[in-house]
Amino acid sequence: MKNDSKLGKSYGYYDDLLKICEKNNWSVTVANNHSKILNFDTDDGKFVIWTSSNLNENPNIEQFVFLKSEDVYEMCEKHFFEKIKKEGVHYDTEKKSTDKKTS
Repeated sequence: MKNDSKLGKSYGYYDDLLKICEKNNWSVTVANNHSKILNFDTDDGKFVIWTSSNLNENPNIEQFVFLKSEDVYEMCEKHFFEKIKKEGVHYDTEKKSTDKKTS
């Protein structure tokens, strides 16, 4: 997901994402790739959403997998999110600031 506000588009998805993350004290790291994996560590367990759909209002038929699995969650963290966190743009919800990672 790119910051659509900086691209001159009016969707506001990026701004909405940051507001929701701030409200819930979630961390956000964005990198330029096409995969869509969302990890949620909750009081009820660790969940993963793995989908082909973009996070927008696209009416296309898409696939998704919704799992409650600590093993899949940890695999995504180790082999996917660690790389993104090193190379992506991290938004600190507490400081409300963006930090571009350099490796």
